[in-house]
Amino acid sequence: METAFADSQLATVLAFALTLGLLLLAFRRFREPLLMLAVLAMSLVWSLGLISLTVGHLTVFSVMFISIVAGLGIDYGIYVLFRWDEEVMLGARSAVVLDVIATRTGPGVLLVP
Repeated sequence: METAFADSQLATVLAFALTLGLLLLAFRRFREPLLMLAVLAMSLVWSLGLISLTVGHLTVFSVMFISIVAGLGIDYGIYVLFRWDEEVMLGARSAVVLDVIATRTGPGVLLVP
């Protein structure tokens, strides 16, 4: 059990580091990818905290999925950031960009499983 927890901790750190590296290569800036990973980490912490409060403990099965969620959970953030870049390149102001993202990208992010 201790080995499984240690290995999944290492896998989670590696998943976050590789995801950050990929985001840095894709966007060529540091702030937005770091904020996206911070939001993802915060949601994972809240989820694990809720599981710990309701179930009482984490199982090996639940812990092994943390590293998977780190890689898969960032996809909607990437989608929104690419949309932001696209609208800014078209010359829209920030308020208009946020409106377009909320109108056109938001439903897909919220409703598609």
